[in-house]
Amino acid sequence: MVEDFSIEMNQKVLQFYIFGFYENGTINMTISKSPTKSESHYVVCPFSLLKNLGQLSEDDFCSNNNNNGESGNILGCYLDIPFNDTFTNFTIIPNKDHYFFFITNCAKDETNFQFDFTLMNPNGQHLSSDYVLFPKIYLVSLFISLILFIAWIFNWIKHKKQKIPLHSVITTMFFLQVINLAFNLNYWRTLSKYGKIETNFQLLISTVEVLSQFFFFVTIILIAKGWCITFETLNPSDRKIINGLIGFLVIILQLLKIVSSRFEILYLFGCVVFYYILLRTTFDAISSNKRILKIHLILIRDEGIDPLSTPVYSKYLLFKKFKHLLFGFFFLEFNGIFTITFLLFYPWITQIMLLLAELLMLVGIGFIFRLRNLDPIFQRIQEIDQENPSNLRLTGGDDIISGELEAPNLSKWEYGNPLPKSKLDINPSVLLIENPNLSENEIIEIAFQEDKEQENIKFEKI
Repeated sequence: MVEDFSIEMNQKVLQFYIFGFYENGTINMTISKSPTKSESHYVVCPFSLLKNLGQLSEDDFCSNNNNNGESGNILGCYLDIPFNDTFTNFTIIPNKDHYFFFITNCAKDETNFQFDFTLMNPNGQHLSSDYVLFPKIYLVSLFISLILFIAWIFNWIKHKKQKIPLHSVITTMFFLQVINLAFNLNYWRTLSKYGKIETNFQLLISTVEVLSQFFFFVTIILIAKGWCITFETLNPSDRKIINGLIGFLVIILQLLKIVSSRFEILYLFGCVVFYYILLRTTFDAISSNKRILKIHLILIRDEGIDPLSTPVYSKYLLFKKFKHLLFGFFFLEFNGIFTITFLLFYPWITQIMLLLAELLMLVGIGFIFRLRNLDPIFQRIQEIDQENPSNLRLTGGDDIISGELEAPNLSKWEYGNPLPKSKLDINPSVLLIENPNLSENEIIEIAFQEDKEQENIKFEKI
């Protein structure tokens, strides 16, 4: 790692770096200090020693019996070098460990320090020992993602007659994931070889990552909402909320990630808020779609057709599988985020879990869809009357109870035959179902009517 920065200091002790060394790693350190009456000390301590010493205070670095404010070597650290202007030190690390770098200013003089140093592991490796695996991790992830992307493109060409917008969004999401992984692989290889990254390249990587994450999470929400699955269109308000909210949150999260080394708690809090919003939004949308499809399946059953043989049931299973996929994704994401706190020196474990969660989602989306004709069967049925809770439970929730779709003498649905939409030949957008909460002779008619101004659904009881 190659670093060059300055610090204004008016405190006794400052920890300015942490680096994981293998045996025979090297430190080439140059520190310049603005003139003061008292000397400062450059201190390097292995984590194994600091862990045994326990909680340290400023007085542990500064001797109490020195009136001139000089530092005392009471810690027994690996390096403790006094200086008063500029010094250069080259050190070979004897043991594998994480080393903490301190600078002392025991007299608390207002002074300025300029640091210029190169930290290197054997074989010219500029990465800390806890980041050495990152290039390999990204290489494997890129290889898997590239295979998935090629498979998806092959399917896309095979079914190119299906001009479904959701397929284009998923394709863009796959493409950006591959590009993002390629940029990150290049980032870690460059950092490993040279120890430093140009600012312009860092900005480019951050931009690509924001775009990749934006399309990734927007795709998840669009699938959960049922766009091009149960709805041909989404309300303009929904589109604005999805694009605006996710875009804003992804950018904020990226900014917090950049400063996560200094504001770790703030980054963790931002991650928790973001994933909580995403979890609630997607799970609520999936439940709404499953409920709508269940209503349709019961209608099909009442018409004497086996609902399990219809594409409506396939759509129901699609949302059921996608919900399980989301559960696995959120589980890995939350565990990966919290390992940042508990596994300080093992960031590669966190990175593997986060990348594994994204790869799991890519595999799941590719397997669930496989570019089959989704045949949208509903329009504008995303809003349900929240003021009447009974409307949300007309058929006992969104899960299908065992035997609920069974009935005697059901005929198998044949491809090409129309699916029933109404028991009464009045309006093809009207669904009639039997409400188990009412008597046998009572029927609830759910009329899905489009209100051009409000674009919502009105429920009418007859």
